[in-house]
Amino acid sequence: MVVEYTKECYCSETGGFAPAVGYAPNVTSTLSGIQIVYLVNNINSSILKYINIKKIREYLINSNIHNIHNTNIYNTNIYNNTLYYCNDLFGDIDTRIDCCIIVGLYILNKIENTNILNNICNNNILNNNFINHLLNCYNFDGGFGQVESGESHVAQTFCCLVCLCILGKLDKINIEETLIYLREKQYILNNTNNTVYNTNNILSNTDNILNKNNYGGIKGRVNKKVDVCYSYWAYASYMIIKNNSNIYNSNIYNDNSNLYNDNNIYNDNNLYNVYDTDNLIEFIMKCQHPNGGFSDRPGNMPDIYHQMFALASLSMLGMDGLNKVDYITSMVEI
Repeated sequence: MVVEYTKECYCSETGGFAPAVGYAPNVTSTLSGIQIVYLVNNINSSILKYINIKKIREYLINSNIHNIHNTNIYNTNIYNNTLYYCNDLFGDIDTRIDCCIIVGLYILNKIENTNILNNICNNNILNNNFINHLLNCYNFDGGFGQVESGESHVAQTFCCLVCLCILGKLDKINIEETLIYLREKQYILNNTNNTVYNTNNILSNTDNILNKNNYGGIKGRVNKKVDVCYSYWAYASYMIIKNNSNIYNSNIYNDNSNLYNDNNIYNDNNLYNVYDTDNLIEFIMKCQHPNGGFSDRPGNMPDIYHQMFALASLSMLGMDGLNKVDYITSMVEI
């Protein structure tokens, strides 16, 4: 049923996938379609008879470039007459869209076993456009925003780190500042006085203090509630940095580093302890509903979205019995 529905959402004219039958295709839905094709293709390659990989690639690379200055949709003082990739013809700009395009091309590469990323990496105009846009969305606190000058957000940070990792440009950001940003989003309990803190010793907001079930959870941005999906965005971001950056050659272990000092609850000079993983796992497990599935927070109703991210997080955190997750593609490894 999933395969048949995915085929019905494929638009042979444009090469993109629609979010539902009868709707126009867009980039985010196209990534979902590519992910399904990749997973199904490893079981039954017949699905490739119904789609055109070349057409999908062209859709991602060519169909959604818009000159914001000429269309006069946005403030040109912010967007500086730059070409951006958009989700659809309505001009939706978001670092999430950049991620969907890059990851989509990356997965197509895995399907065809060809280096189709050269379409971007070897094209100076497109490559520089991607990199410049991502870096313009990088903020002083170490996180990335949805757009230039946008508030830092853990999910957007994940999207940008994935792009920079695939394109080999993680060295363009301050790794230490980004680790600090990610680390500060977890709520932990100071056992000496039973007070809930962020990991930078800033007192957490009231909602999280009053609800002990939230201990160990991760929030997406400042003054927001914890949510199980951010366990994935945050921990996957950490895994990208841990496994793909030159962290061992950086100044993170330096005594003057801001990441590990007397003002931090965790003062162990160990990069592998960016998160309190025991309490993070405990928080995720509290989000499991007695009847099955996972919710955003303990006590809420479960849904498929949060179940996927809960299981993916537990996999990355090493729970037995779960398939290994590729944090770049957000899929199980095959």
